Amino acid sequence: MSDALAEEITKLASEAQIERLAPLRFGNCPVTRPVVISVVRDECRRIGEFLTHYRSIGAGHFIFIDNGSTDGTADALADEPDVDLYRADGPFNAIAKHAWITSAVQTYGDRWYLLADADEHAVFDGVEDLQAVARAAEVFGRRRVRGALIDMYGDKPLATDQRGVGQPLTEAYPFFDADGYEEHREHALTVRTGGPRRRALAFVDPSFAPQLTKYPLFRLRPGETLVSPHYIHPPISGGDPCWIGLLHFKFDGDTADRISDALVRGQYWRSSYEYRVYDEALKRMPDLSLMAPSSCRYSAPSQLVELGVIERIPRPSALQKLRAAGMRLLGS
Repeated sequence: MSDALAEEITKLASEAQIERLAPLRFGNCPVTRPVVISVVRDECRRIGEFLTHYRSIGAGHFIFIDNGSTDGTADALADEPDVDLYRADGPFNAIAKHAWITSAVQTYGDRWYLLADADEHAVFDGVEDLQAVARAAEVFGRRRVRGALIDMYGDKPLATDQRGVGQPLTEAYPFFDADGYEEHREHALTVRTGGPRRRALAFVDPSFAPQLTKYPLFRLRPGETLVSPHYIHPPISGGDPCWIGLLHFKFDGDTADRISDALVRGQYWRSSYEYRVYDEALKRMPDLSLMAPSSCRYSAPSQLVELGVIERIPRPSALQKLRAAGMRLLGS
């Protein structure tokens, strides 16, 4: 199944009709300075802070693929000096989305990329910026870096617009679950579940368990395909440390509109199954909040390391010291 899906995405990528909407601004960005790729639709509410965040952690450039925004998202991005803006007019679904992304990767070539939705802010601890993350990955022989979604929420009901104009997302939604996560290996993949959506919404469907594992940072070899944000084909065996946390602002003030749109279009996995769970939960409990005894106020990436949610990235010098120690032992 994965082989067939990877082949389908690769085929669709070669046929993808993606129109460039603004002048090409991509320059001589080092291959180890990650380029951020994001497929967007009606993200004007979040896109400014998305750009600010990723610039602050050293993004080399941005590639945005707009899929039918009507709220001014494309206009907001068109004049940004470090953005290449494209439009994909075809129907949205998971396969089409990753075909568009694959087409962009094929266009920009062999380098490090960071894939993120507009409501995801990558954080990490141990190194100073994204380029240092990529360099560490290369030193440690990794071409893909595992991350985990960390659902962020406020102390008011989900359906409430909790963020004031200009208020940072981490101020409006400062809480996350400090524990309650589970991991297991499945077909050479590391699967993580848990978090507040599983905890608070499983009353609708006991099997509801959003996949929290993602591989946001990658440098693909020939024959490798980004099948989904959770899976790069073929899978790899061996150690799979989680170096990146993705602060996930799923329930921003436009929650009701996003749920309604997903239900009408049915474009997500299993005809927008996840959004049907959200819709049913809010119908049954209009004042549903994600707050619980496990709720913890976010302060810094180092806090996530202390809680075991992500792992500290070892500096390349650590590996060099280990190798040097090994050579001394061999010579003794």
